Amino acid sequence: MSMSRKQKATFNAALCMILDGGHDLAAVTRDIDLAISIGTPPQLAYARALSRFVERTPSMLAPLQSIVKLIDASSPRTVGEYNLALSHYIETGDDSALRALAPTIARDMTELAARTGQAAPQFSDEMDALVAAAHAADAGEAPPPTPAQGEASDGPAPFQFASRVEAADVALA
Repeated sequence: MSMSRKQKATFNAALCMILDGGHDLAAVTRDIDLAISIGTPPQLAYARALSRFVERTPSMLAPLQSIVKLIDASSPRTVGEYNLALSHYIETGDDSALRALAPTIARDMTELAARTGQAAPQFSDEMDALVAAAHAADAGEAPPPTPAQGEASDGPAPFQFASRVEAADVALA
């Protein structure tokens, strides 16, 4: 059984969040590789490995659940864009494609929150700056300055899809 485009985007985004959060991605990928090597279908191998990761790191549950919600509610076109950007980031370490999607991510998260009656998502300063820069570019204006790489920010990392998601809303598996 192969994974759907939404499942691939969800799992790739989760793996990126784990890595960007400074967590042990190698342990998660070892779990996945071992499960697949003994015949576990990829979808189940990824879901189980992520569930085990959340058991060890409960603080990541809400951010990972927000990814599930966001990608599940996204259009096929947007899921394709997410897959391309995430694959590029995973293969090269270059996050420029993800950064270019910041306005789409912000819009989709805000619309999802409105549709589900959730509070509006709170974005990091860097994410807000990326969105403002994209809007300025669309309007033909000079973009506002963005925080420098490595500069401290008061908010969560921009691609952690931070939002006020209730922990019980969505299961990873």
